[in-house]
Amino acid sequence: MNAILANGGPWPAPLRTDRRGKNTNVAGYTQLREDLIQMLAAASSAWQVSDDGSGLVRRVGETARDALGRTVVATGNAPRSGSANKQIRAAWQALYQLDPEPETAYREAVKAVESAAHAVVQPNHPGATLGTMRGELRAQAARWMLAIPGKGGTGDIGPLLAMIDLLWDGQEWRHGSQTPARDATGAEAEMAVYLAITLVHWFITGAVRRR
Repeated sequence: MNAILANGGPWPAPLRTDRRGKNTNVAGYTQLREDLIQMLAAASSAWQVSDDGSGLVRRVGETARDALGRTVVATGNAPRSGSANKQIRAAWQALYQLDPEPETAYREAVKAVESAAHAVVQPNHPGATLGTMRGELRAQAARWMLAIPGKGGTGDIGPLLAMIDLLWDGQEWRHGSQTPARDATGAEAEMAVYLAITLVHWFITGAVRRR
């Protein structure tokens, strides 16, 4: 079924008016796709059709999907977020597809945060990375604040830096070295993707701001 979806199926019977080799039965295609979605749900399958219909992905709870959805909508409405929309969706797809790709999921998660934060933190630095932006945030922490003021009422960005540190420093395989790099695990990738969903949303919606 995954292969069928990846190749544009499932395919309905052509309309009687279709020429040989043609199939314009769009309504039939839509109905078959909806039937498949309903069958998987009715069977409580661990799998469901991906949002773009290109394959099967692991079924995820509504709370998690809603969090992704809100971030996707936010990035879609923010032109200055660059490729964050595409990257966070790619991270999710790589994490939950039939054959998960943890390193791809982790890498796309980091790229999504970089895209979302770029216009906020280092808009005039064309080569900015999450690492350079983290350095600027840490060096000028007093100039930044979070939407939640915290105990001291200052909006201290310590929690933000801790999250970025966790995401950035967790990429043990990012650079080459004289010792073999290990692969990212599924658990690491999952944590990275959910960290990225939150961080992207924070940067896009103004939860991280200059004083």
